[in-house]
Amino acid sequence: MSSDEELELPAAPQPRVRRHKFKNFAERVADVDVDAFRRLGPVREVPSFGASSWTQEALVKWRELNSAEHFLGLAAQLTPLCETLPQLVHHSEQAFQHILDSMHMKALLSMPAVLAVLAAFAQDLQGDFAARMLPRALAHLTALIDTEGGDREPEFLEAAFNCLALLCKHLARFLLPDLPAVLRMSAGLRYARAPHVRTFAAQAFGFLLRLAAAAPDAAAIPNSDLSAPTPARSSGKEGGVKSGGVLYSTLRALLAEHALHPSEEVTDGAGRLVGEAVLGVGHGLHSRAPLLLGMVLGEDLLKPSDFARGKGGTKTAAGAADKQQQQQHEQEQQGQAEQADSVAPGLSREVLRARATAVACVALDRVLVHLRRGRCQELWDVLLKEAHARLHRLEAQVQQQQQPSQSENAPGSASKRG
Repeated sequence: MSSDEELELPAAPQPRVRRHKFKNFAERVADVDVDAFRRLGPVREVPSFGASSWTQEALVKWRELNSAEHFLGLAAQLTPLCETLPQLVHHSEQAFQHILDSMHMKALLSMPAVLAVLAAFAQDLQGDFAARMLPRALAHLTALIDTEGGDREPEFLEAAFNCLALLCKHLARFLLPDLPAVLRMSAGLRYARAPHVRTFAAQAFGFLLRLAAAAPDAAAIPNSDLSAPTPARSSGKEGGVKSGGVLYSTLRALLAEHALHPSEEVTDGAGRLVGEAVLGVGHGLHSRAPLLLGMVLGEDLLKPSDFARGKGGTKTAAGAADKQQQQQHEQEQQGQAEQADSVAPGLSREVLRARATAVACVALDRVLVHLRRGRCQELWDVLLKEAHARLHRLEAQVQQQQQPSQSENAPGSASKRG
């Protein structure tokens, strides 16, 4: 056979490539990526040229990418309200209501665009959104996910939790002074029935926990109580969580939620939040992980006396916020510390330690799944430091118990010698 005839032979048939592969629900959930905190492009401080606000820029962008009926209706309603930033601020309540009305499961194809507009709207309003609209936005998203079947739609979940991550990113400086209140608002998502929803919520809100650990006085112990009402943001009033010790107060509030409601969902949600907060890139730990893990693994972060203010449930938020009544209540608490078990039945020191350990176990499990060999030094340092601290406290307690017995034996031995 000549070389020309060999060239004329038909090529061997190529195997067929499956361009579309069926994925079950677990595989689709595994593909969801909630990460709005890292970007490759440059960070922009102002909207693009020709747009007066981030909301207007988002509308122009998504009008080209999404032609679903519900989003086009929302764009037609919002466009006259956001031609300028002052106009958007003036009509902020009306615009926010239009966005909420467009967020429902019948508009599933429009949800990525609507949620992107919501994140841009929050970036425009900043503190006004955090103070007036964030609780309603969280409640609306919680209802969509928990009661309207949103937890079975991976594409919607990815858009929803990326929107929440952007809200945490854009509003961080307004949320950090009152982080325990943010945890209470997000409890419906962090303690959801579906495990994957709890994971996504931990990934979104764990960013705030990392930022709280970055404060210079993050681990300071403020003069606050778990049951005291949360003051207005950045108010600095007495009796609330101040700027110093935000991380300490937040972790105490997180463990207190679990101590009062020790269900499987609450245990898993609290542990996942701490676990996601300490994870870093490259299968390592974040730079703030030693401080976070050290506080979570610490002994007696909660005490039975912390729940003494709930006696009778008669204290109202207005009365406790009053400075004079608060000082009187603090004096009463000192006398009630020894009777904490009767005030909060079942929350003894041993019970609180066991429930805090359950949260720490979930967090460590998440950390160990993430870490790889050679990236565990920070974790072992924290564990070794806490083990030494507990050993020293135990030795000090043994010495204190031995001193009275030695003092009692001393006179008896002297009389025998006489």
